[in-house]
Amino acid sequence: MNSRARLIELDAETGKPVSGFGDNGIVNLLQGLAWPVDPKQYTNTSPPWSTRTHHPWKALPIASPTKRIRGDIRAFHARTGKLVWTFHTVPRKGEFGSDTWEDGANEFTGHTNVWAQ
Repeated sequence: MNSRARLIELDAETGKPVSGFGDNGIVNLLQGLAWPVDPKQYTNTSPPWSTRTHHPWKALPIASPTKRIRGDIRAFHARTGKLVWTFHTVPRKGEFGSDTWEDGANEFTGHTNVWAQ
């Protein structure tokens, strides 16, 4: 589950955070973002979705903010909470497509976010 700037894993039987996931059951979604973000401004309007198909142990919870900040889409390991991959919806300097942003605008703007699974 997610709550604003946190990805949380709870034990289904006890309802308590799973200690082996992130930092005692919580991943801080503000870490690794391009710019500093006020936690009150980080919003998810959809729950994290999973890449799980026929292999539940390969599930990757996917999280992306939906407003006010740069919309990096990130996948986390379902058991550990470690970051697995990131997709920058606005390319960073040196990434494919970054040269299409005039005057280096991709380095100071871009609120291209994900609104649903």
